[in-house]
Amino acid sequence: MPSAYARTIRQIINDTLRLCGDYQGDGQDGMQWLWTEMLRELKDTALEFVRRTGMLKEYRIITLSNGTAIYDLPGDCVRILRVGIHGLSGTIVLPRSMAEYDYMQSAPSDRGYPREFFKDNLQPHQIGFWPTPNSSGSTFTRDSDYGLLRRVVDENGNELTYAGNDALRRISGVPFVRSGRGNIIREVISPYGNILLLFVRAPEFPELPDQYIDDDIPDFYHKDFKYGVACRLMRGSRKKIHAMKLKKFQPVWDRTIKQAQRYSEHKGPMDGLTIPHRYAGTVNNELFNYPTDP
Repeated sequence: MPSAYARTIRQIINDTLRLCGDYQGDGQDGMQWLWTEMLRELKDTALEFVRRTGMLKEYRIITLSNGTAIYDLPGDCVRILRVGIHGLSGTIVLPRSMAEYDYMQSAPSDRGYPREFFKDNLQPHQIGFWPTPNSSGSTFTRDSDYGLLRRVVDENGNELTYAGNDALRRISGVPFVRSGRGNIIREVISPYGNILLLFVRAPEFPELPDQYIDDDIPDFYHKDFKYGVACRLMRGSRKKIHAMKLKKFQPVWDRTIKQAQRYSEHKGPMDGLTIPHRYAGTVNNELFNYPTDP
């Protein structure tokens, strides 16, 4: 249930129009900006918020196929954070550039369990693994996308046993991921050769104006979204009053982003953000780091 800090799409847009001095009434177009324009800019602001903060993290399974090295990433994948095999407690798959193979004048043609992944020379929505998988991952049958696992079948069609009546919904020998406010099992991680992908996902955006932005964005950040939308709108305005407001609102929005970054503890091997050590500095314009305290 949303808290008292939550703001609906309608409330955020109305607040933004007030900031811009263009409010003409609840749900009405402004004199300068249309409601549809506001809605589009709010969507882009929500995506910017998630992209810069890494607030929304999601686990997803990539089922490996024997002899297939290239796979599609989830459609809502904004940035990869961690890639592993055999679930959360398994082997980490490290990033690698195809340029390294070019320098060695070799081709990534080995077979086996993937130890590295690459994205260069591929489509933006693709990921490649090396060595090329030499076996296929397990498959699962669920009662529903959000229900309990009904049975587990390995690549040879053999049914695996599990504790179906466990009070904690734990499946014997198979770790799982819980997500959402109800802690419902959404994805089960196979120990038989599938890839577990951790990534920053794009936010869900509701269709109705009286609904809320993605439930996993904390409610207490909703009130500041109006600054992000207002900054996007006023960057394209030639009015002096908007230029003055932009200078005032942009620092507020940037401060919100930085606070959200710290809140989400956004770290990972594919992280585009730099989190400097507290002793980091520059000497002759070169970055250095003192040793970490014991």
